Amino acid sequence: MKNLFVKIGQLAFLGFWIGNPAIAATAKVTLSVVGDDGQPVSDYPVNAGFYAGDKYQGLTDTNGLFTMEGRAVHWEVNWTLQKEAYYRSQVQYEFKGGIKDDKWQPWNPVVTAVVRRVVNPIPMFMKRVEAKIPVENAPFAFDLQSGDWVAPYGSGFVSDLIFQVTRRVTSPNDYEGTLHLTFTNAFDGIQQTEGMIMDSAFPFPRLAAAAGYEAEYIYSHGNDPIKGYFGALVDDPKKYYLIRVRSVLDIEGKLKEALYGMLAGDIELTGVASADSVRIAFMYYLNPTPNDRNMEFDPKRNLFTDLPVGEQVREP
Repeated sequence: MKNLFVKIGQLAFLGFWIGNPAIAATAKVTLSVVGDDGQPVSDYPVNAGFYAGDKYQGLTDTNGLFTMEGRAVHWEVNWTLQKEAYYRSQVQYEFKGGIKDDKWQPWNPVVTAVVRRVVNPIPMFMKRVEAKIPVENAPFAFDLQSGDWVAPYGSGFVSDLIFQVTRRVTSPNDYEGTLHLTFTNAFDGIQQTEGMIMDSAFPFPRLAAAAGYEAEYIYSHGNDPIKGYFGALVDDPKKYYLIRVRSVLDIEGKLKEALYGMLAGDIELTGVASADSVRIAFMYYLNPTPNDRNMEFDPKRNLFTDLPVGEQVREP
C-alpha cells in the first residue's frame, strides 16, 4: 500500500544559491515512522517539504512509510509529525551528496522518525535559572524545591546542588572560568543521559536511571590568546543530564529513598571575562515524589505557580 499524500506546490524563494529554479533538481526521500518500541506506526499524519521546493501532506502507509518525490532547490528536507495523544516531532534531513544527473544524492534515503505517545505526564518543579552567582571562590547552594539559593543568599533551605565558581582573568582574550558541582548526600549525583530522542518535543528518557550517578560535575570554558576559545560551550550536540538528590539511607547504608530530576543542557557560566559578577544558567525538572523515577512532565502543571515568563518551562 502506498502512502497517501497531497502535493501542496512549490514555494518561491529569493536568493540564487538556495532558491534559483535554474539549479533545482528532483529529490526523493522516504520517512520511516516508528514508535518507542521500534515498530512501524501506520496512518500517522505528516506535513513535509523540500526546503524552497515542493510541499506534501498525508499519512504513513501500513509499514509506517511516507515517500515523496519532487523538485527541490535546496538540500534540506523537513517533516512535522503531530497527532493527538502523541508528542510533536520535527525531523530534518540534508542531501549531502549534491546533484548528479538532475537528482539530489543520495537518491531515496530512508530517514527514521520516532514518535512518542503521551503516557503519564505529571506535575514537577520546573524552572529556568539565569542569575548572578552570589559568591566566588566559595561554596553556594541551590534548593530545587524552593527555586532559590540557600540562605544566606536566598530563601532556600536544602542544599540540593552545591556550586563553587573560580575564574582567572588576565585580559579579555586570556581568561578561564570553572564551575564545580557537588552534592550533599551519599547516592546523590548526576549523569549524562543516553538515548535522547531529539526530534521529539519530549526527548528525555521516560524513567530516570536507578544507578550510575556521579558525585561531581565540572564545567569550564575560556580563551587562550594563542589557541583561541576552549571549553564546554563548543560542545555539540547539547547535553542533557539526570540528577538524584535528597537521598536517604536505611540502617544498612543502602539507598532508601531519593528525588529524581533532569537538567536540560549544561550548567553554563557567562560573563567570565567581564568586570561584573559571573552569571550561571541552567534549566531543571524535579519529580516531587520520593522514589518515583518518572521523567514525563506536564508543563501545564508546574509546581512553581508564579514564575516570571523568563523562568517558565514549556518544552525542553
